[in-house]
Amino acid sequence: YYNFNHRLVKKYAFSYDELDRFFLTKVSTVNENDTEESAYEFEYNTASFPPRMAHNFQFDAWGYHNLNSVGHPIPNVGFGNPLSSYADRSPDLASTLGGSLSKIIYPTKGYSKFHYELNRATQYLNLDKTKPASNIIGGLRVTKIEDYDRIHTKPYNVTKLVYSDGSISYQPIFVQNF
Repeated sequence: YYNFNHRLVKKYAFSYDELDRFFLTKVSTVNENDTEESAYEFEYNTASFPPRMAHNFQFDAWGYHNLNSVGHPIPNVGFGNPLSSYADRSPDLASTLGGSLSKIIYPTKGYSKFHYELNRATQYLNLDKTKPASNIIGGLRVTKIEDYDRIHTKPYNVTKLVYSDGSISYQPIFVQNF
């Protein structure tokens, strides 16, 4: 950015890794001599997720990646589909985590770690108007943030986040034309 005399005071540099998708890995403050003064670094969960733009049917009912599907796009919706196997649209935490932020490293070299869980919903009904065995739905929410200094291996601060469950009426229904 520039001061009132239009003199460059500070620049910011953005660094990315491309692991089939772009991930912001670092934001650096750079002085007028192009010397890095400080940096924030970012790490991500490396759980597998499909290649970008891949024709892949491994996703849950909310569009998040899962490893449950059998490679067929049609879930079993109880209409007597003559398929030998159906797509499993249930959420899967391990694969939903793929690409989510796991750690921020601060200029002081202290850092924060992020822990997640799948979203939950109450008053959730199946197509036959029965309650499902699980109220877990797609997507992630942060459950815990652990803050560390650069010296110690135990966190000096732990923030636990508690949420009330969301509310939806029915599971999403997929219709696909072939």
